Amino acid sequence: MLKTIYFAGGCFWGTQKFFDQFDGVLSTTVGYANGRTDHPTYEQLYRTGHAETVKVDYDPWRITLPELLDYFFMVIDPTSLNRQGADMGTQYRTGVYYTDQEQRPIIRAAFKKAQKNYDDPIVVEAQELENFWPAEEYHQKYLDRNPGGYCHISGRSFDLQKKRKERSIRFYLLRHGRTELNLERRLQGRMDIPLNDTGKEQAREMAEVVREKGITFDRIYCSPLIRAIQTCELVTGVSREDFTIEDRLAEMSFGPIEGQKYAELTDDQKYFFTAPEKYVPLEGGETYQELTERLMGLMNELKDTAPGKNILLTSHGTAIHSILAAIRDKDLEYFWDENVGNCDIYIIDVVDGEFLIRDEKLSIPSGLIPRGVSFRK
Repeated sequence: MLKTIYFAGGCFWGTQKFFDQFDGVLSTTVGYANGRTDHPTYEQLYRTGHAETVKVDYDPWRITLPELLDYFFMVIDPTSLNRQGADMGTQYRTGVYYTDQEQRPIIRAAFKKAQKNYDDPIVVEAQELENFWPAEEYHQKYLDRNPGGYCHISGRSFDLQKKRKERSIRFYLLRHGRTELNLERRLQGRMDIPLNDTGKEQAREMAEVVREKGITFDRIYCSPLIRAIQTCELVTGVSREDFTIEDRLAEMSFGPIEGQKYAELTDDQKYFFTAPEKYVPLEGGETYQELTERLMGLMNELKDTAPGKNILLTSHGTAIHSILAAIRDKDLEYFWDENVGNCDIYIIDVVDGEFLIRDEKLSIPSGLIPRGVSFRK
């Protein structure tokens, strides 16, 4: 499935050639983004507000957005406002522009990671794409046709594809199918609730997706809760006697409010969903930190145990959100900014010892089965 992202990195001649080197980048187009006029020309940029930008179409199964963002930050000075190399002006500002809302948490994580390398604040724009106008034909692939042309990017940067690391292990994070408590918008936590008929059908649909993708699992670990066990059995076709029950994959404990409807919670208890940074669990409940420590403890324990293997982890909504938040280094206020639906599968690679969340998750085919119920609606 094709995905697109837009990078403004100073002069677009070098930025285009830089991204063209990577396996998984399918096509690039240079153009002018997020300005005030339609159909701008190169000569008009100093007054139109557009940024020289490269549209990058990529295959997320071959290269991920986190990888592209890491490479982008390698070839810009993110603390320089309206200047890269010898080029100055608002048209040479840096930015990442998106059209897919699901890319926002990925971009936010990359910016937070990059900021750690600088004392001065990063001034790179991170915005939704407002407009993009392809540049004149003579600008397209300019450095391919003019190898001696000006470029603000070091020549060594055009050999990074050769240095890309291969994954050593792949995790598949599967959320259980729907239950009656999901449907009633109740907190389940550690309550041992089975799948309802819809949840079972969701799991069968995901089994078909996995089969069509040709995915096999070398190791299978599952939460001890029945809704996860049933989902795991239906998706993999493997009996519970033949996979590992792992207590650390259990859902977050909510203590005495488990089983309550969202509407029945006090304002302080609703902070769990509305303001996670303010949430304080009742007696017997877990904190976000405790949840993250047990889950990432498991991930780190497993990541070096099976090189080249596929590992399935069947768990729960809050638990999977916690893993995503930890890997993306999210502030708690952004804990819920991704949609983890019933029976969705997130894919996480281990590359050079680090976790890398793939862009594409596996979901039940659109429209066939209702998605997970959100407490935040």
